[in-house]
Amino acid sequence: MSVKINLPGRHIQKNSGASSQVAAMGKSGKAAQAGPASAGRDQFSLTSSATQLKALEEQIAAQPSVDTQRVSGVQRAVLSGSFQFEPVVAADNMLSQEKEFAMLEMKK
Repeated sequence: MSVKINLPGRHIQKNSGASSQVAAMGKSGKAAQAGPASAGRDQFSLTSSATQLKALEEQIAAQPSVDTQRVSGVQRAVLSGSFQFEPVVAADNMLSQEKEFAMLEMKK
């Protein structure tokens, strides 16, 4: 995997190795070329926290966005006529959720 970060005056490329190199950008916008013996190149490595976050992100991305079993159960209940909908309960749940969103916005 390779991650590129472009910042003014710098070009960072992260490969799957433990560290990556940062090259200074010249006025032409091209990275300065340096041989393997050149010193003074910045290096960085991902912390274990960043690595764990990446792994969690991949796990979440692999999860289905819809609970197909629950959808099937609701469909069966609607078709059989056994599905019960309580509008007051649904409205209360929607209001509670909106209040929680408002609280999150206030914390920002």
